[in-house]
Amino acid sequence: GDVLHSGPRSGSVAMASFFRFARAVTRLAPLVLASGNHDVRGGVDALDAVAEALGGRGVHRVRPGETVSAGGALFHCVRGTWDSRAAEEAHPAPGDPPAAGPLYVLCHDSVRELPWAAAGSVAARIAARSVADVVSCARATGPGPGVAGVLLGDNHRPGSGVCPETGVLWANPGSLVQQTFGEAWDGHGFFVWDGGPPVFVEAPNPWARVTIDPVPGWGLCVRGGPPGRPVPASEAPCHARVRCTADAADVWAALEDQGLAPTSVVQV
Repeated sequence: GDVLHSGPRSGSVAMASFFRFARAVTRLAPLVLASGNHDVRGGVDALDAVAEALGGRGVHRVRPGETVSAGGALFHCVRGTWDSRAAEEAHPAPGDPPAAGPLYVLCHDSVRELPWAAAGSVAARIAARSVADVVSCARATGPGPGVAGVLLGDNHRPGSGVCPETGVLWANPGSLVQQTFGEAWDGHGFFVWDGGPPVFVEAPNPWARVTIDPVPGWGLCVRGGPPGRPVPASEAPCHARVRCTADAADVWAALEDQGLAPTSVVQV
């Protein structure tokens, strides 16, 4: 979910990158598309157009209440807490999917098991339900009681674990790339899940956004590094989009001296 962020708000470069990525995926494995809250505006779901544009074999569109069979597994979509009332009705899929293969549940939701969803935090308020709730919903609306895993969305930070109440594995891949200056430039990517525990694969982003400022005794450093250890600017992504409070021309020159080639440096 949250693929095109309501279409027109997604830049042309981002949209082109996604379609190249999606085409590459379909050459390796089936692609299953389930909507997120940013894909839907005014009753129009951008992923319907995406699925139509990609077309062909290997692309599967699944909506709340539907189950599709792909790659020897079943994928059942349950309603996220963000869904509008109009989306509450199940969209009946044509025909009955084969009742064979492991069942994975797709739900674009944050859950209380996320390790940063501490009591009273913004993440905790967003995480309106637990993995057990998602599993219960899937068992009530899906093709059978067995659930091999739960695939989540919405929250941009990755996380995975085992639901203590059901024993079901769950994974939240987070955003594929950094979205804003407020997010870390690293730690984004996707999960590879092949029967065992999900394995996170980081996707390097040489064009990430970073804030770089002088730190007494350390020189130019990336803001937001670990406490007590400022991150030297030399460790920033090589083509970073940089914000700074110091003179932009001086920062640009200093970064180039350290072997970096920033895309932009803006003084704020």
